[in-house]
Amino acid sequence: MTALLFDVDDTLYDQLEPFRLACGQVLGNDFRTDHERLFVRSRHYSELVFNQSESGRMSMEDMYVYRLVHAFADLDICLKPRDALRLQEAYGMFQQRIGLLPGMAGILSEARAKGALLGLITNGPSGHQRDKIRVLGLEQWIEEDHVFISAEMGVAKPDIRVFKKVQEALGLEAGHTYYIGDSFANDVIGAKRAGWKAVWFNRRHHGVPGCEDDPDRHPGACGGIEPDYMAAGVEELEGIVMGILKD
Repeated sequence: MTALLFDVDDTLYDQLEPFRLACGQVLGNDFRTDHERLFVRSRHYSELVFNQSESGRMSMEDMYVYRLVHAFADLDICLKPRDALRLQEAYGMFQQRIGLLPGMAGILSEARAKGALLGLITNGPSGHQRDKIRVLGLEQWIEEDHVFISAEMGVAKPDIRVFKKVQEALGLEAGHTYYIGDSFANDVIGAKRAGWKAVWFNRRHHGVPGCEDDPDRHPGACGGIEPDYMAAGVEELEGIVMGILKD
């Protein structure tokens, strides 16, 4: 059986939109900057301290301040810690209003109708991630025991143990298992090292780690790992998924 497992954040929904709305609420609608670059930098700093926050060695509050203050500093904007916490609070509120990317429900419905096993693997705190899964209505397509959250597993992507645990729990065949996610470092590398197929959903046109100086280089030239497929948008992703299910 073909299995399709998805990342959640910035894969099934647009993580930038609640961030943009939060900036407007906290910093004022006249706040002008490159929100996408700011958001990407905040994700970068979040990943730098993910292990510390996941293990409890850094409090979530300290992590929020760290990632936002540093991201803003990269754009030469001074953000005070108290404003970082206000921004995070607003961001969390707007995440309660998220919806699937247009066209994503169709992909999930078609994949399920064609008999694919569907699942989720996501990094993050249990309650926070489950809230997003609930708001997105993903239980329509994905069974409860097909949801895997790093905080509940005790290990996070890209650690190969995440993928091996999921493979064992669901009885998957590595060669027929596809992982779809936006992060090259967490999703593509993790899946490929586990022997899975990887679909890089690269909507934000990220460069490959190790290839930042030459973003046009083929991913295989940087570290020897490359995705099996790459999609820059939902329509392209749909074509890839339908092709996989046809084979």
